[in-house]
Amino acid sequence: MLQYLLPKMFHIIEALMKHAPEVLQMEDCVGALPLHSTCYNGAPLKIVKALVKADFDSVKEILRETGALPLHLACETEFESPLEVIDFLAESYPDALDAKNYSDKTPSDILRQQRFSGFSK
Repeated sequence: MLQYLLPKMFHIIEALMKHAPEVLQMEDCVGALPLHSTCYNGAPLKIVKALVKADFDSVKEILRETGALPLHLACETEFESPLEVIDFLAESYPDALDAKNYSDKTPSDILRQQRFSGFSK
């Protein structure tokens, strides 16, 4: 359900950036920052850019439970993050391209597994 609400949430994020930016740096009960959650839920580029603008270091933050960076989450979501989001995250933090999560997978490994598994040999 969150993936349907995300496009409508941009105004809320803008208001939080202006009036309570610290909220955008708070972790939820599993250690996810708002950027982690929005990437995993297939957020549009506009929202991802706003969250990175509010807290640039969030692109470098590892999710405690899985060792995933936001780029890993954008690649593994079942909602298929737009490729422009994946490109933006990779450009924002190029080191993420080679980073492995706790399952020893890079974002490229996850992307191939998630999106291209139907194109096996």
